[in-house]
Amino acid sequence: MIRHSAIFILKADLADLAARNTDIDPAIELRWVEPGERHLITDSPYRPPNRSGPRFFDRHYADDGKACAAFVDGDLVAWRLFKPLFQRTFYWLEIRGTQKVVFGLSAFTAPQARGQRLMAMLTAHAAREYLALGYTTLMATVDCDNEPALAAHTHIGMRRTDKIQATRWPTRFRTIRVNGKLTAGFFKRDRPMVHHAS
Repeated sequence: MIRHSAIFILKADLADLAARNTDIDPAIELRWVEPGERHLITDSPYRPPNRSGPRFFDRHYADDGKACAAFVDGDLVAWRLFKPLFQRTFYWLEIRGTQKVVFGLSAFTAPQARGQRLMAMLTAHAAREYLALGYTTLMATVDCDNEPALAAHTHIGMRRTDKIQATRWPTRFRTIRVNGKLTAGFFKRDRPMVHHAS
């Protein structure tokens, strides 16, 4: 079966994100989820099923990733994972930034908490901490067909920089266009295509 996929890479300056006005309701607590607390996310009904299991968090926390979360009356209602330097978007694709880049990965907001700009608050909160650690840029990847996610990223000031389109052929051979430039190969988990985002 022939399969197609396409993603945008988006970026923003952490200083701009940190400076955004994110007045917060006093009932909302923003804080980092420690490794021993990952069950707050993995046991929550408010999570995308394929990107928030225990193994997902074990892998990313081992690579210096951590989740920033919003709580209301002690209940987790939104979270986003952040990780420095690189991200595995698909098992066959790795995106690397410079030493000053942090990636915003998987995120989720409980249905009853949507529309409150919680993701903007979480991103600004994380941006302030990563700025203090010497990072300068936030990057993220979004499926080209995911209009709500694209709109949410654009709303907080992120802009599209790269577009990666891929076709997987029945032999598992892939043809990939990065901003229109063609490359091809049998990219695998242990030998991914590596894209250096700028």
